[in-house]
Amino acid sequence: MHHDVYAQADGRRVVVLAATRMINLVAGGGNPIEAMDLGLTLQTRSLAAIASREFTEAGVHPVPAGIDRRIASAFADQLAAR
Repeated sequence: MHHDVYAQADGRRVVVLAATRMINLVAGGGNPIEAMDLGLTLQTRSLAAIASREFTEAGVHPVPAGIDRRIASAFADQLAAR
């Protein structure tokens, strides 16, 4: 359903999935925009915290609670406004 097959003169076949679009979005349903929006916002805010030297030690750190709460609250407000 989400693929086309093109036969070449030499017998080889070329299979094109999802009309060359992003296959997870076309054929698999992909992620809803809300999930993408939340994820990208979380990444951006976290990178800003790193850039501002909020983290003083190298390593893996959890997302700061303030960032997590601010993003969750803004998302909840948007859902309530619908």
